Amino acid sequence: RPSVKRVGEQGRAARGMVSDDLQEFGLFEPEEDWFFFAADAQMRIWYCSENLISIMQNTFLYTGGAHGMYFTWPLNLAIDADGPREFSLCDMFIAGTGWLEKLSDYVIKSLRSQGASGVLSGEITALDEEMLARFAVGPVGLDFYFAPYDVGAYAEGTYHVRVAWSALKGLVDMG
Repeated sequence: RPSVKRVGEQGRAARGMVSDDLQEFGLFEPEEDWFFFAADAQMRIWYCSENLISIMQNTFLYTGGAHGMYFTWPLNLAIDADGPREFSLCDMFIAGTGWLEKLSDYVIKSLRSQGASGVLSGEITALDEEMLARFAVGPVGLDFYFAPYDVGAYAEGTYHVRVAWSALKGLVDMG
């Protein structure tokens, strides 16, 4: 089927983009001091359609100190006749709708209900595009991920907020 073939081709192109990103991470050099540190990266295709691929990479790094750190890195790709193109959060929203403030309010409310100490203390009252940059696109909506220290103490772990498409009605450019 042409659509399955096209997604397969685009998936290979996306895999190439991810591979290029990993190459920038560095080569494994046992004679270097950091050889004894730990790194683990796992990638998962969060969503895949003919027009979109959303990939999430979970990474754990230990470079010394009290504990390691873990992060979630997204790769969101729109697919058209020219191939895959990475897009950001602001690319999805309609300008002039106040989407960032509305989205921030929604996510802050969820983080408050989950007990994120940075929100509960009043230290974090709004989220900008940089704080909302780790997101995945799915059939139900947008999933946002926050690493330790982003919105709370390390001991609290990570936070996840799902924003349903219905909550984004009138804000998202579905094209």
